[in-house]
Amino acid sequence: MKGSPFTRLLAMAALLMLLALPAGADTSYNLGIRNGNFATGDLTGWRMDAIQGGIVWVVHEGMVVSGLAGSDAIPYPDSKWAVAVRSSAPAPVSSIGVLTSDPFIPNAPTLTFKALSEHERVAATLRILKPEADPVNTAQADILLEVPVNNDSPGTGATASFQPQDVDISQFYNATDPTKGTPIKVQFRQHTAAAGAGYATFITDVSAGDFKQLVQDPPSETWLGIRNPNFANDMLTGWRTDSVNGGITWIVKRGLYFLAQNADTIPFPAASGGWAMNLRSNVPGNTDSEAVLTSEPFIPNAPTLSFYALSQSANVAATVSILKPEADPVNPSASDVLLSAPITNDKPGVGSTARFVKQDVDVSQFYNAAEPPKGTPIKVQFRQHTTEDGFGYFTLVTAITAGDAMPVSQWVPPVVKGDLSGDGKVLVNDAVLALQFAVGLKTPTADQLAAGDLNGDGKITINEVTL
Repeated sequence: MKGSPFTRLLAMAALLMLLALPAGADTSYNLGIRNGNFATGDLTGWRMDAIQGGIVWVVHEGMVVSGLAGSDAIPYPDSKWAVAVRSSAPAPVSSIGVLTSDPFIPNAPTLTFKALSEHERVAATLRILKPEADPVNTAQADILLEVPVNNDSPGTGATASFQPQDVDISQFYNATDPTKGTPIKVQFRQHTAAAGAGYATFITDVSAGDFKQLVQDPPSETWLGIRNPNFANDMLTGWRTDSVNGGITWIVKRGLYFLAQNADTIPFPAASGGWAMNLRSNVPGNTDSEAVLTSEPFIPNAPTLSFYALSQSANVAATVSILKPEADPVNPSASDVLLSAPITNDKPGVGSTARFVKQDVDVSQFYNAAEPPKGTPIKVQFRQHTTEDGFGYFTLVTAITAGDAMPVSQWVPPVVKGDLSGDGKVLVNDAVLALQFAVGLKTPTADQLAAGDLNGDGKITINEVTL
């Protein structure tokens, strides 16, 4: 093998990585379905789409998730999480909720799932799609299989039961070597069959054999500001949730039922995009039960961290804290809590008159105004629990920002006009460079042209030298 010792080592390492993969493995896809029981509390491994306002959202056992009585009493399968798929709130029959998995290779000949519809008047289907299929406007040639979702036992309340269903996908499964199977996507679609009644179908435990990750997640990168500030599209990207004694964190959407009567009429701030994180104690509402939401480490891109919050009741204890990056999210040490403050709660309530309150936290001590990437990395954390035993009141938080959010690698320092050397100052050597560019002795780079073109004519001429 020719080349330097370093080049040879790199080549050998790459060869060893390839040999470690199963023979014939297609590393473009995972084996089996990721997060088929939605136990992450979000749509990791899936995507949501809407046709005429159709709705898809992750729901949790014990929560009010419907206008029908008894939705909070439905017993869920083991993970206690599911996805609700339904038409929009006005509920025309043409409004369809669409839930689609990431492409995967089956790791079993049978696709299994559990489903429960609130009412018999729904139309729910399962599709098997090609990996490249458009999830909304799917070409007929990209639909490999389509079957109705069974709805033999609809209902809500304590006697409602998720029903298992099996779908034969053996034509896409390779029993000898599953990694050589045919990649597919699974999709659920649902709409009401009774105009004006947006009944939901709940889906969970979607499996095509054991999940095995073959596709490596992209390497993590530190962000300036907070990515995913409002949990859009039911995703927890950039955050983690934790629970003390069963506390619940749950992404909620404007216009939907969650936990309390009239919660569906709460107006969300424009900055939320219609999404928020719901924090509350466990279903029984024990005071020692706490929900915990923690961001990934980030570097502030502004001197102020802002968010919007609304609590259902005055009888909650909700705090926002700034933590060191290495802090344990559940039991941070006192030295790892850099600052902490109560979440403002002077206007609690639900319904159409409820209002989120914007709150600011001074993080200027961690912010580097001259060069933000050189600021101090931190995490922001929200915690909440009820102070009235037996009542699991919620607090909503959303639009959590600390300046514009971007990966650190995408930050570009502002152009200092006249600074041709790139040292952040305008000195004699910059004038010398300008003269050399003006008379053609040197050719400016794109950055030097942006800094040296003082009159906006797209050139560095003698005019800039004399300005």
